[in-house]
Amino acid sequence: MTDAELLARAHEMMNALRAGEQIWINDVLHMWEQLYSKARDTEREQALVWAEAAFALVSACPDCWREPLSIRLLMIARFGSQDGHPLLDAQVLTADALKLIPWTPEELKVLFPDWRRQDSATIRQLGRVRNVLAFLAQLAEFLPRPLHPELQDWLEVRAVARTP
Repeated sequence: MTDAELLARAHEMMNALRAGEQIWINDVLHMWEQLYSKARDTEREQALVWAEAAFALVSACPDCWREPLSIRLLMIARFGSQDGHPLLDAQVLTADALKLIPWTPEELKVLFPDWRRQDSATIRQLGRVRNVLAFLAQLAEFLPRPLHPELQDWLEVRAVARTP
């Protein structure tokens, strides 16, 4: 498949998702992997084009939550944080990641140590939260110090989440 065909197919898939059409998640993730690889392996301006396509695709997919964070993190790692940029704004990435966490840092500091006593749905949510916190910890590596106090609070929660 040529680059133009790949972008066209990704665009078709994104439009279908936005229209509410049923698309196999494996097909979306396969397309995502191709676009992500192109973004990872391509030079500057073209990398951002591939990243934008990958981001648009997975943002339209209701079952994709890791992938939009991943592509933004990859681009910030490569090109640095740029306020106002659709993919490179670390504040937007942080805000989007925090929307995935249904608890406050204080609530999580209580839930994580006692996770074995939670119901299975809560345990699954806590697992997702751990993944989101891992993204935030990776993002923090590329941000200037001192970190924003709110982000620092969440990284402290991650320390609690990592303890057995």
